[in-house]
Amino acid sequence: LTREEITAQCFVFLLAGFDTTATSLAFVTHLLARNPLVQKNLQEEIDQHCSRDTISYETLKSMRYLDCIVKESLRMYPLANM
Repeated sequence: LTREEITAQCFVFLLAGFDTTATSLAFVTHLLARNPLVQKNLQEEIDQHCSRDTISYETLKSMRYLDCIVKESLRMYPLANM
């Protein structure tokens, strides 16, 4: 591959990754907006785990309810067909 082709492929990967992430977050936001109790429970988990200004990877890993919400969103609205 030429340098230009490699650059073009990198751009495609970057754009594809951005689009799927944005779409996933849009569906999570949609589900939270339609389910106020789930939104309330998630806010409580966030308040409990995120008392500091910065959030570490370990903190995010410990947030099981958030993980379940993201996984349920991906189950309901998969980004790719199988």
